[in-house]
Amino acid sequence: MSIIVYGPQGSGKNREAGEKIAKHFGLRFIELPEPGKPLPDDAIVFTDSPKEGALDFFKVMAEIDAHLSK
Repeated sequence: MSIIVYGPQGSGKNREAGEKIAKHFGLRFIELPEPGKPLPDDAIVFTDSPKEGALDFFKVMAEIDAHLSK
């Protein structure tokens, strides 16, 4: 399963956040996917543009932070 995470530019979507989210979901973070090629089944990528089915960056980070604080 690959995951797309949406957040506006400047929201904190960076390599560190990508690796943290990928670890949380048991996937690998791909910083720049190859244009026109399908995502691997075990990847997470960021986008600035809302996409159908994309997860909200802020909600994902809040979920991870809540999980880590337990």
